[in-house]
Amino acid sequence: MLKGMTNYYREGMIFYKDSNYSEALELFLKATKDDPEDHRSYNASGICYSKIGDNEKAKLSFESALMLDSNNAIYQKNLEKVTGKLNSNVSSNSQKKPHYNNNTAYLIILFFIPVFCFIVNIWLGFFVLIISSYAIYRDAQKIHAGLNPNITGFISWSAENWGIFAFLLWIIVFYYIYKRKEIFYANIDYYPSQQHLEYTTPLLETMLKTLGCLVLICIIAIVVSLLVFGIPVSSSKDVSSKITVTSPTIVPVITHTITTPVIQKAPGILDTTWFRSRDLLIRDIKRSGQYEEDFQQAYKSGDTYYAESILSDWASTVQLQRASLLILLVPEDKKEYKQIANEMLKIDETLTDAAYLLVTDKMSYDDYLKIANTLKITRDNTIAIIQQS
Repeated sequence: MLKGMTNYYREGMIFYKDSNYSEALELFLKATKDDPEDHRSYNASGICYSKIGDNEKAKLSFESALMLDSNNAIYQKNLEKVTGKLNSNVSSNSQKKPHYNNNTAYLIILFFIPVFCFIVNIWLGFFVLIISSYAIYRDAQKIHAGLNPNITGFISWSAENWGIFAFLLWIIVFYYIYKRKEIFYANIDYYPSQQHLEYTTPLLETMLKTLGCLVLICIIAIVVSLLVFGIPVSSSKDVSSKITVTSPTIVPVITHTITTPVIQKAPGILDTTWFRSRDLLIRDIKRSGQYEEDFQQAYKSGDTYYAESILSDWASTVQLQRASLLILLVPEDKKEYKQIANEMLKIDETLTDAAYLLVTDKMSYDDYLKIANTLKITRDNTIAIIQQS
């Protein structure tokens, strides 16, 4: 008996009949995890992938269904249909499918620019909000949001909708950042022409990035000054210096008291910051290692398209790791660990560069494997050393 059929499969069919393919797909995938032999859920997930335009994953799902039920003519027909679509795309387009450009860091900075400007001045914030909403509209245009007629929900929104709602409800930009990759792949088969596939950086985006960097530098400067110099507080025990002036003709002593407040600094801030940042740093290093393993598996299986997608996420993780190290403050007795973490970052950057050469056929897999195996040992040693801190 198929366990998933009674729960996730039936719920997924309800969403599928309502043309809500994204929600239906999530339930069908849960059904396959709940029961790996549920061939009907594999077939249903393949249909949903096909509907949202991800024919590569649709093909894998149909193949999984046929492995469990090899004599099913419907599964075979679905596989032939999606394979035909893939072959048609290859023959009609000599270029590669567009590569997803992970613009997450820029969009997160873009989100905080209007917020910071509103704090400074409401009219400045309103003006920057208009420009930033237009930047969201332009970004949605680049990933051709809203071209796929077979999807529903937020991921079916057009670039105009994202721009308007970003202006009316700015917090929705966070949801756009979260769904951006899904929107890109949902519309990947509906690009009007190859001339739109290249990702360009217009003058507006360059200006916003510059403004975002200035805002970020100001925030970092404020945080660093608070961490290093502490928050000024009045001491309960004032240091008093008394100056005594005595006149020879007057018996009483005239005393002037000058009170000087002492500025105290909150203790232990650097130590607390280090231990919290250390855990995040270890997590990022481990995550880079997991991306490297996933990249190798995808490349060995021949799925270079998926391998490139993993490489993009991997490179973004390394960039976040570099940003964390730049603003990381450590106590004097922990300086050596920050140096070790910096060396690990250089190793990860070297490895992602090698992976890029591999997917662009500029390096052999054997040469890449030698580099990867050597650096894996270094990564494990680095994690062990930092954990001892």
